[in-house]
Amino acid sequence: MYRGKIVMEIEAAPDRIYEHLFHIDKWHWLLPHCQNVQLEKDDGREQIAIMEIKNGRDIERIRTVRHFAENQWITFDQTPPPAPLAVHRGKWTLEKNGPGTRVTVDHDIAAKNRTFSWFIERLAWMMVFRKNSLATLKQIKKVVAK
Repeated sequence: MYRGKIVMEIEAAPDRIYEHLFHIDKWHWLLPHCQNVQLEKDDGREQIAIMEIKNGRDIERIRTVRHFAENQWITFDQTPPPAPLAVHRGKWTLEKNGPGTRVTVDHDIAAKNRTFSWFIERLAWMMVFRKNSLATLKQIKKVVAK
């Protein structure tokens, strides 16, 4: 299993950042790689959503299950994960840091094919998950700065 991590400082309170991460049903308005989101469940403890994510020329439908602690963290687990992965899960963590917030996103990635797992896991991180997480953080940073 490969673990990818991104840390970014954002000059805003954790609750302002959390609001944008939490409202996954509005991500298609916020993020260029997210084409649409259908929220199937949101009971205050768990969210289940189907995201339509642009992957090159294709649109991939991905189911994600999320749990959260308000203004602190959100976990996600893509079930099933995008092919060719066996696992894709992670956590957004928000920590007050002076006048702003340190936002960390961790991704756990495991390939189905054990023979080429090292290559597949790192390729998925560099080509997809790292790129999309950075785009998400940069867009939230831009929106909360207004």
